Formats: sequence, structure tokens, C-alpha cells
Amino acid sequence: MKGTTLTVLVTAALMIAGCSGNPQKNYVKPVKIIFDTDLGPDYDDVGALAFLHAMADSGKAEILATVSSNRNELVAPSIDVINTYFGRPDLQIGAPKGNGASMGAWQHWADSITRKYPHRINSTDEVPDAVEIYRKVLSSQPDKSVTIVTVGFLTNLSNLLKSGPDSTSPLNGSDLVRKKVRRLVSMAGRFPEGKEFNIHIDSAASKHVFENWPGEIIFTGFEIGWEIRTGLRLIASPVENSPVKDVFRISIPLSEEDKYGRMSWDETAVLIAVYGTEGFFETRRGTIIVHPDGSNSWRDDPDGKHLHVVQKMPVPEIARFIEDRMMHLPMAKPSEGGVPEVYLSIKPEVLKDKIAGGWAGKMIGVTYGAPTEFRAQGKPYDDSIKWTPSDIKGSIWQDDLYVQLTFLMSMDRYGVDAPAKKYQEMFAKAGYHLWHANMQARKNYFDSIFPPYSGMPEFNLHADDIDFQIEADYIGFMCPGMPQTAVKLADKTGHIMNYGDGFYGGVFVAALYAAAFFESDISKVVATAMKSLPQESDYYRIIDDVVKLHNHYPDDWRPAWQELESKWGEVDICGAGSPFNIDAKLNGAYIVMGLLYGDGDPLKTLEISTRCGQDSDCNPSNALAVLGVINGFSNLPANMQEGIKAVADSVFIHTDYSFNRAVESSYNYALKFITENGGSVSKRKIRIKKQIPVPPVLEVSFPGLIYKSSISVFDKNGFVLKGKWSNHPVETAGAQNRNFQSVFSGNKGDIAEIRFTGTGISVSGNWVKDGGKADVFLDGKLHRTIDTYYFYSGQQHRNVSLWHATGLNDGEHTVRIIIKGEKRPESEGTNVYLTGATVFTTGT
Repeated sequence: MKGTTLTVLVTAALMIAGCSGNPQKNYVKPVKIIFDTDLGPDYDDVGALAFLHAMADSGKAEILATVSSNRNELVAPSIDVINTYFGRPDLQIGAPKGNGASMGAWQHWADSITRKYPHRINSTDEVPDAVEIYRKVLSSQPDKSVTIVTVGFLTNLSNLLKSGPDSTSPLNGSDLVRKKVRRLVSMAGRFPEGKEFNIHIDSAASKHVFENWPGEIIFTGFEIGWEIRTGLRLIASPVENSPVKDVFRISIPLSEEDKYGRMSWDETAVLIAVYGTEGFFETRRGTIIVHPDGSNSWRDDPDGKHLHVVQKMPVPEIARFIEDRMMHLPMAKPSEGGVPEVYLSIKPEVLKDKIAGGWAGKMIGVTYGAPTEFRAQGKPYDDSIKWTPSDIKGSIWQDDLYVQLTFLMSMDRYGVDAPAKKYQEMFAKAGYHLWHANMQARKNYFDSIFPPYSGMPEFNLHADDIDFQIEADYIGFMCPGMPQTAVKLADKTGHIMNYGDGFYGGVFVAALYAAAFFESDISKVVATAMKSLPQESDYYRIIDDVVKLHNHYPDDWRPAWQELESKWGEVDICGAGSPFNIDAKLNGAYIVMGLLYGDGDPLKTLEISTRCGQDSDCNPSNALAVLGVINGFSNLPANMQEGIKAVADSVFIHTDYSFNRAVESSYNYALKFITENGGSVSKRKIRIKKQIPVPPVLEVSFPGLIYKSSISVFDKNGFVLKGKWSNHPVETAGAQNRNFQSVFSGNKGDIAEIRFTGTGISVSGNWVKDGGKADVFLDGKLHRTIDTYYFYSGQQHRNVSLWHATGLNDGEHTVRIIIKGEKRPESEGTNVYLTGATVFTTGT
């Protein structure tokens, strides 16, 4: 079969893909949202609207209309300012025309932004009645498809329910809502009881809506948003000419209670509408009761149509998640008149040859660098590098290949549109070993933490690690000239194990490949791929630094490496306090250094990306894969081609994929995505509708977090142990061992306590087959219950993060770990092993 390794079986592939140009497919179905706000009396509405636009830009939401429940003259113009800023000036805006509250912004931010920024509406009086907008929009949407988010008074919704048939719909308001609305999310009420502004201002409307709404209502109450503070990172950001930043910049200093940021009441409603409650909140089912004085109470009822949320995710972590999305910058919009469609042409055999070159580059590069992996930390690798084509067989056992091939298997078995949880399940249950972010994502699956939460910093201290960067190649290989499709596919698998810069690492390498199919100039490939990154992200900044350093030192990579190391070498949460750095962005920078200084030469590219150090098998693997796509398999050095052919039908461990099958499958999926994007496929030519790069929304895993100190469990001034704790020896060969690796206890009620000063901490220990459970209290409050069992695919992990918390107020904190004496059924014991802690602070 070796002779048929790269035979182009085009006919069969064409039959699979089809030749018609289908409309582009969304792999994440957006939530259709009508946003109803009282914007003016408070300014968290502005943060919520910015959040919503970020969701629309990322394809997670479709904004149908933005209406106001406030009749103040500057409300509609202010909404128009925000909509226009985010490139949606034509969104429909409405407001009450009869009775209704009229309340302005006492901080005068509305005056400021309507003077400074473009908008078409000059007064709220100019816009149609909100009920007219509601009826028009709802009648045009599919049944049970619309989510209404109300973060203000209930005036409009009460009027909607009372409305009669009209020219837009023969249904009355109640029947129209019943037919078209999927869910109502309302920022309203205090729970279990109290008086809250949105209900109180128009209590008659609130009572009418809550008693007569024909579907489910989810409430996020005053007590939820009060604790979640946002805005300080936004106003400290370098972005200029942003009305969102201006509103918070003007308003926060005017109130003492906002010194830690503004309460995020309204943002939580948008979050729930788009992401749901799972992972963020728990819910209580029952009925809200509105009293004559405008207060409310709650009655538990398992059959009730109302739910109110209760905090689950720790406050600092949910605040970071929200503010990331508030800080989203507008996407570049096409100029008026639109962008002309551009089609790229490629022969079928050339496309397949380039895909084969990419997979070959991965296999060659990872085996070239494997003997050097992490042998150079914080310094270049200067020893000799020995490699022969016969070494390529070692790629069969490399996680750079087998993890992403599992995702391909998931696509085959469950389909492209399958939920990310199915992809996580297949890779969690696979028989291979995993490390870092993948390891945590596997454990998260068995702890019932599913995507996207499994990759979030709240549940994964490895969120910025390299994992997705080394396993997103398959996405780029099947998205030639289609970076937007690549980002959509990446959003699903990348958030299984990563977030922020860790996610962007996968986006970036996929974008490199998408560009490399049609561009041979390495500098242009890199520049194009950078457009798929948020410019305000650290990942973008470090790649930009590499490009500038290459321009400054065009002939010598070492001084460029040294300057990069001085600036970025210690930016790693996983390896904090050590020269070890598995952060995606630093290793991504080494990919680009290899590409730019390699001058298109495969061996030179391999050598430089390897000698940069750190994860020096993964980085040359990605770098050579880019060259493989640019040049194609047939133009790789002959000895590399022969080395691949020798193992082309060998199956990667714990998958059903070989090199040959990976090439064929990637090619078939590429044809599928090409046609779905509006391209066409024939036996002689493939036409690809070119996509402009669009970056995903900004995500920041650990804002400003830096290493402060490390504490061993054996330090005298570290942990205080109460109960029957024992020392666990270092597991080395030999009968006698006087060194200890950890302390452990499985006794219910035993306590380990540590006090620290900082803004974050990670408590480390062992995940083992006799691991048990413990409750972790932070400053006297239960933060999370941890389960330290891990024996998946015969693997255990020692000295890993058992629990962490970041985003804390700077000051003294106390962590108390209480052993539960409990375990999951498959565990051999109830023990919890502790090795130490890493303390973080916040810097600039």
C-alpha cells in the first residue's frame, strides 16, 4: 500500500462532498435576542449591551432589536450610539409611547457619548412604540425561537401582553408570545424577598407580566449582580474612542460604592440568555409574588413557571468572564456597498497534496524535537540534534497527533454539529495519557464539568497552556482560505481544554494553515493569521513582538529570542516560579520565530523552532506543518517523504486513524466546508469563497496575575495540619527512602489550613487511585468540593493543582481544607494528598 500513499482519489471524494454551492453553515446556532433596557438610571445596561454585541460578533447571538422601557429623551440615542459603535446602526429601537417612566443618567454620561459618537436618532420621541417593534419582530421569527432579555422596567412586556391583533399578526399579544418566545430572562427582584428597582418603578406592569406570562421566566436578582463588580479593567485598558469605556470612566469615580467596579446586574441576564445557567448558577423553581408596595417575595414550587438563579461560580471568576466580553472591540466592518466576493481556485490534487504536507510536517517536526522537549527552559537548546527519517515512527505515540485525531473521530461518529460534550467524552475515555490542560479537561469530564466550563480558568488552571495549540492543526487543514470557518470549529473543541490565550493558540495555528494554502510568503501568512486574533490579547502582542524583532534582527534569531525571553519568559501560570513555560503564547512565538528565520527551508525552520526551547517538540511540529501546507507533501525533502511513506498506514495509538486516512478525511471535510461556504467542487477545479479573518471575542484567563511565592506543605510557617495526617514518601526505586513527597489524610474532619497574602492561590497535591474528597473553604465560605481521584487510562498525576482561586481582593486570605472521608465508588481510598501551594499577586 505504500505506493498508493498519496494517490489522489478525487472522484470518491467529490461524490462525498457534492458539487453544489450551499449557504454557509453555522456550527454554533445563535440565540435570537430582543434586548429590553431602561438604560439611564444605571450604566450596567451599557456593559450588558456591549456583552450582547460581543456575543453577536462571535456568532453566539443574533440581536433582533434593542428597545427601551425608559422614555427619557437620551435613552434611544444612547442605545443607538452603542449599536452604531459595534457596527449595527440599523438595529430596530423602540420605546413606550403611553405611560412609562422617564429617568436620566445623573452622572451625565449619556450627554457625553451622544455628543461625541455618531448616531442617527436624536431623541427617544423619534422611535416607534416598543410594542410595535416587539410584534413586528416576533411575527417574523420561527416558533419558539426568541429569547427576550429584560434588564429594566416591565412596561413594554405588559403592553405587549395586552396588545391585540394588527397588520403584522392576527394573534393577540399573549398568543404571539406563547407561539414565538422560547424564554424570558429578567433582571428583576430580590430573592427570597425584598424591594428591587426594576420591579418597583412599574410594579403594576411587573405584577401583570409575572402573573400572565405564558412561558418560563428566569430571574437574576439584585443579590446576584451586587456581588459581581466589573469596569475597572475596562477603564484601565488602552483602547481609545470607546463609548462603553467612556460610560464607565465617567461614572465609576463618582460613587464610593463603585470603587471596586460597578455592580453587574444586567450583564448576568445577557450571560444567562446566551450561555444558560449551567456552570455559572444553580436555579430554584417556584413563583415570584409582587406586592402592592413594589416589593417581591418568592414561593418554592416544583411546578412553578419561574426560576431564580443562585450563585455557583465564585464571584471573581464570573466577574472576569463578564468583563472579558464587555471589553470586546468592534469587528472591522465591510465598507458601504459591501466587499466583493473573492474566489480562490485550486486543483483537487494540489489541495490534497498540501493537506498531506501539513500532516507530514506535524509527524516529522514532533519527532525531530522530541529528544529536546523541555531540556532548555529559559535558555536556547545548544546541544546537538540528531534525527533520521526512521524516527518518524515515533509520532504514532505523540499527543500532538492522537488527541486531534480523536476529535476527527468524534466528527465522523457524531457529526460536525454534535455538542462539544460528545467530543470531550470521546477524548476523556480514550486509552492514551494526557497532561496539563488536556489532563484537567479529562478530569473535568469525570467530575461532570463540561464545555465550555471545562476549559475555563475557574475549573482549569492550565487554561493558557499549549494544549489546543498543538491539536488544532486538523481544523486548519480542512479550512483552506476559510479562517472564519476555522474559528467556529475551534470554538467547539478549543474550549474543551483551554480559554483565552490557550484558545487563541489553536485559533492562530489553524489560521496559519488557512492562509498557507494560498500564500507562500511566510511574513504574509503570519500577518494574515494574526488578523484572527483579538488585537488586545497578549497572544497577539507577543506575535507582533516577534514580527518586530525579526525586522530589527533579520539575520540572527538569538538576540530576538533574548529580548522575547526578557519580556515574556516568566508569563506562565502553570509553571509559575520556575523556568518551565508551557504557556501557549510563548511557544506560539517560537513557532513564528522558526518560520520567519527559517526562510522557507524545512531543516532550518525545524532547527530554530527547536532551539528556542521549552515545548520544543510541539513547536517545530507546527512550524514544519505550515511549510508542508505551503509547499505540499511532494515538495518536502525526499528523505522526509520516504520516512512518512514507511509509516503511512500505521495507526496512531487509541485511534482508528493513520496518516493516509487522516489526509483522506481532512480532504473530504475540506470539500464539505468549501461547498457549505458557497464554493464549488469539480473534478478539475475547486473554487473556494475566500473569507476575511474575523477574531473571536476577547478572553483573558488570569488578568494581571503574577507569581509571588511557593510554599511547601513541609514549611514550618506554611500549612497548619490538624488531625491524623501522615507523610507520604517519594516513590523511587529502593527499599529505604527518607524523603517525603506529600502529606495525606483520609480521616473525616481532618483539617489543613494556610493563610496567605495575595490575589490568588493554587493548592497542589496528588491525583491518585486512592484519592478522596475534601471541602475547600476560602475566607470562611465553602468555595468548592474537590475530588482527588484520578486513575484514567492507568495514569495518575502528582504535584498538580487540586484547587485554585484567583481574582481575589489584595490582602490576607485563609484557605481551609476539610477532609470529608468520602470517595467515588471506583476509588481505592478517601485520601487527600497535599504537596504545597503557589501564591499569586496582581501586577501590571
